[in-house]
Amino acid sequence: MLSTSWDYVRNEPNYEAQVGTSQASPQVAALAALLLSKGVTTDASSTLARLNATATDLGAAGRDEQFGHGLINAAAALNAPTVSDRFGLRMQDSRGQTFQPALDTLGRFQAWLGDGTYRVTAGEDTNGNGIYGENGERRDERTVTLSSAEPGVDLGDLQPR
Repeated sequence: MLSTSWDYVRNEPNYEAQVGTSQASPQVAALAALLLSKGVTTDASSTLARLNATATDLGAAGRDEQFGHGLINAAAALNAPTVSDRFGLRMQDSRGQTFQPALDTLGRFQAWLGDGTYRVTAGEDTNGNGIYGENGERRDERTVTLSSAEPGVDLGDLQPR
């Protein structure tokens, strides 16, 4: 999340990337309020179940200690209509940071990524929220490790199913 902050060197306000519970809590609370106000859910337990069932899975498949059930997905939770049917690529490092590179007409991309292990997901974005290969969307995944000894990897053909 981008959050307001203060640049003490320039003595002026700025934005900086923040992560953690203090950033996630207001987002989750807002979506829970929307679910209840729109009648999608009727109580705390059905709201929690809906948030978990529609979350975009991050990290290891399924619920895990680092990411829980994943990233909330407002469009899926609210049953928003499908607004697109695009395919794209999403890369996620072990800390959960995501990069979605622009693809050329042949589906290739070039980017500098640091050493580490990445989960690469090719998938569709049927709900139009800009995240490819979420729960309920076709996807194909690979895990790759980059290092100075292996700075590039050929992923082969990724075919979302």
